[in-house]
Amino acid sequence: MKVFFGILSLVLGIASMVVSVGLQTVWSPPEERTASVEASDSEAPLTIITPGIEVEDDQTAEYTLTGEGEFTLMLGQRRDIDAWVGDAAHTEITGIDDSGDDPVVTVETVEGESEVPNPVNSDLWMATQTVEGEVTQRWAAPEEGDWALLVATDGTTPAPTELSVTWATDETESPWVTPLMVIGVVLVLIGLILLIWALVSFRSKAKKKPSGRRAAGRAPAREQAQVPAAGESGSGSISTLGRVSAVLVITSMILATTSVLTAQAENTEEPDNAPVESQIDEDASAVPEDAVVPVVFPDQLETILGRINSAVEKGDASENVEDLGHRVQAQARTMRSEIYRNRGIDEEVSSPVPISEDSIQRAWMEPEEQFPRTMMVLTGAEPGQSDEDSQYPQLLTLTQPSAREQYQLVANTPVLDGVEIPAGDLTDTDVTELAEDEDAGAVASPKDALTDVVAYLDDPEADAADRVADNAYTEAIHELQSQEVDAQSENNTEVSHTRSLYNESMTALKLSDGSVLVMGAGSSTTTFTPEEGGTVNVGKVAAGLDDSDNADEEAATDEGEEATAEEDAAGTYSTEVRLKYREQLALLIPAEGEIQLVGYSSSLSETSSE
Repeated sequence: MKVFFGILSLVLGIASMVVSVGLQTVWSPPEERTASVEASDSEAPLTIITPGIEVEDDQTAEYTLTGEGEFTLMLGQRRDIDAWVGDAAHTEITGIDDSGDDPVVTVETVEGESEVPNPVNSDLWMATQTVEGEVTQRWAAPEEGDWALLVATDGTTPAPTELSVTWATDETESPWVTPLMVIGVVLVLIGLILLIWALVSFRSKAKKKPSGRRAAGRAPAREQAQVPAAGESGSGSISTLGRVSAVLVITSMILATTSVLTAQAENTEEPDNAPVESQIDEDASAVPEDAVVPVVFPDQLETILGRINSAVEKGDASENVEDLGHRVQAQARTMRSEIYRNRGIDEEVSSPVPISEDSIQRAWMEPEEQFPRTMMVLTGAEPGQSDEDSQYPQLLTLTQPSAREQYQLVANTPVLDGVEIPAGDLTDTDVTELAEDEDAGAVASPKDALTDVVAYLDDPEADAADRVADNAYTEAIHELQSQEVDAQSENNTEVSHTRSLYNESMTALKLSDGSVLVMGAGSSTTTFTPEEGGTVNVGKVAAGLDDSDNADEEAATDEGEEATAEEDAAGTYSTEVRLKYREQLALLIPAEGEIQLVGYSSSLSETSSE
């Protein structure tokens, strides 16, 4: 039996060690796994790659996207990508199915529009990358928010869908490697001990066995020899060897059990010397549940302003409104158009104020996902800190009508130097867009506040004077209007000023401190009414805008003298003349106190006479 169990123990021990070695080599798990998109015949112009292709947090995945020719990857917030895609046909790469032996990238196809505009220049993207043929890179997205990749060629041809994802496996070597090796060694030792024991027993028995007559004659002696003298071992040496072997077997089993338990403990306990870098990465990737994800990130805003500024610079250089493109609309476009036209009549007219893209002092936006989206931005030098080397502070209103349209500059005006504008940034969740008749706890609604301001600008004695604060803007406007009245009275001409607001030109944001920032526009009409024998002299631009034949150069002369070159270039009227100006106004409506006019700009729109 010893021989049988010895051989069996040897065989099992060697087999155990072979399996242990195999688990570390031919049967070890792969270091990397790759999942690929199964054959796809999608003709959709857009492909969305979602974060589903990410693997475990402590793993790094690389994806390879292959397409024909040039294509662009655009990183954006998922809500913005969905809004841009809309009803367009698209292929969505949703994740990785690794339940089988060969993992695959899962794909969904959505039917819809087969052609879309090229999305590459949209303001919605955080970053873009244009490649040729193939791109391999790691999946990386900002920690905050829900992000995805939009892939397209030009919107008219199929977008790439051939994607593979490769990642390092988190499967370590089998936990049975060490136990099987230890068990194998122990079994081999046990087998050897049993075989040696069997061999020794066999030899001992062979020596003790007598042959023929010698055995019979020596029987008494043998019987005596069976009782060993004190201190002798005799045949007890075999019994001693058995005891020693038993002890070795028991000791080996104890050692094997201890090794298995130790290996299991090592697999369940965290090592004390875990890499510090991984701990830092874990901390960095942990985002609080209440983290604020703005609709527009600061980097995006800089890009948007840069694009708007490029359009404005092109238009200002040529003084052609068409060169402003689609980036400048509404009051901002109309006012620049009027300034370009007026400079064509008289180059002494001041150029429009440039748009600053580098110094963003404040930004406010309602944290809502729907369209249209509106934001106000304070650019240039901090109010009160401008100098010759810095751009004057300017308040801008930007709107994005829909997901597939770009942000547009719709209003802009210089801000009074030294005025205090409340703090604000794009992560402020307390900003709310207001309707024109909604006061939201401020001293007046946006419409009422604008009405009070224009009434006060017309007449410093108006009832609204108690509700509007005086500052450099209001004082300068009142002084200019007073000078016009005094100057024309010498020509027997009455002067009046009336203002009105344009419909649907108002934008109002309630800020986190309870105040309301408003931008609006309207017209200011200055009416000159000569009395009998009176005359009105207007400037070169105003005269150039009048299409009537009411200008009378002779009236500018005195007793038949010839008109001067200045009078000739301008226009002299003996009938009523109306000069209409376009005004853009920026107001700050406090929760308590007086309404402030913080921004103002104007341009001459038209001249009419009777």
